[in-house]
Amino acid sequence: MGFQTPLSILRMDNSKNNHHQEVDLGQLFNAIGAGFKSVLRFFKNGFLDLANLALEGIIFVRERILIFGIVTILGASAGAYLDYLDGPRYASKMILATNFNSGQLLYNEVAYLGALLKQQDSVQLFNRFNINPSEVGLIAMIDVEPIIDHSEELLAFDTYRLKMDTTMVSKAITFEEFKENFQDHQYRRHIVEATVYDKSLFKKIEQGLLNTLYANKMLKLENKIAQENLILVDNTLNTSLVRVDSLLLAEQKSIEQISKSDGQLGTSIKMTETTRNAREVQLVEMKNQLAVELQLNNEKILVTENIADVITSFDEMAYKETSFTKKGSVKLGALAFLGLSLFYALVWFDRFLRKKIEQKTSKT
Repeated sequence: MGFQTPLSILRMDNSKNNHHQEVDLGQLFNAIGAGFKSVLRFFKNGFLDLANLALEGIIFVRERILIFGIVTILGASAGAYLDYLDGPRYASKMILATNFNSGQLLYNEVAYLGALLKQQDSVQLFNRFNINPSEVGLIAMIDVEPIIDHSEELLAFDTYRLKMDTTMVSKAITFEEFKENFQDHQYRRHIVEATVYDKSLFKKIEQGLLNTLYANKMLKLENKIAQENLILVDNTLNTSLVRVDSLLLAEQKSIEQISKSDGQLGTSIKMTETTRNAREVQLVEMKNQLAVELQLNNEKILVTENIADVITSFDEMAYKETSFTKKGSVKLGALAFLGLSLFYALVWFDRFLRKKIEQKTSKT
């Protein structure tokens, strides 16, 4: 054995370390590859099992297509007969614009009306919505949903930030987070949809909902305060506009008088004219700004005139309900098919359990 220098020993150690590192990395990559293969195999087997189950279900239905067809036809016929007994149904939509956060009350009232209809509470229906007991069964459905306007979300977020410290809010909550928590009732315009067997009930439903909104004491107080504040702002803006007009008129007369005088003062007169022209421009700009603010205030007065504004009423949009999915024949036909499928599934599951029990008893 020859003499080995420290440099050669160091090289041998480095080569051994590199070899071990290569082995470790190879084992790591092999383990990762095996993990990916097992995951892919799991999803592949699961997909194949679902596909086989669906195929077996289709084959099972095909082998008993006559039974399924007869049961489905019987269910659809029963549903069609019930539709015939019920008579024609009419659907209509009312569009409301809510003010002073009255959207929450609107959604509560629609939900409350739907609950009373399900419970057949004729006393509360008459007291709250003036619906007679004989008319309770003539209302099939009532629902409400918002007309989504993303600009309203931006305006609401801007208002929310102005009420708090901007720096703190910008760090605490983003627009996307605010948008996720934005509720349906916070939009301004909403669609109230009702389905009835007597079109005369649309007016009662509409009037009942509006009466509950208009009779709310808190909303009435907010409406009164908002109108008084806007009227005060309107008076202030009109007074300011009159004063600006007076100043502008006085400034124009002053400039006319200076232009008529002789030019003995020379430069001083030209400097005065320049100053007065700049002042006149400022007054004109101020007048335009006041006119814009007055216009915006008038729009706010129009919005806050009522707690809720009816954009379109029920009577204007009444139509006969012909929706395919809402027909009794379709509903009962599908229900009969699903019911028979559930019955066969329970029978198959019972056989499966019996087979497992027999296998377990035979082993013991």
